[in-house]
Amino acid sequence: MQTNSEILLSTSYVAERLGMSTRTVARYCRIGLLPSVLIGNQFRIRQTDLGRFIAARTYAPPEFGSRKEEIGSDERIRILELARSNQ
Repeated sequence: MQTNSEILLSTSYVAERLGMSTRTVARYCRIGLLPSVLIGNQFRIRQTDLGRFIAARTYAPPEFGSRKEEIGSDERIRILELARSNQ
């Protein structure tokens, strides 16, 4: 009997769930961005690993009053200048 952590998903299922191509999912597996198991010549992704992958990339807007919103205009200008000089 398999537990949820042992359920292996195909790259096509994961691609459909994430809204991307199977080639992209396979590339993520190959470079280690998405943890996977190689069975034969096909990648399989554990259900729990997919959940962690999604959770790690879930966007949560900053709360009102956070440091990000308190940056003054002088500091914004300095940050933009630094970003431009690093290009």
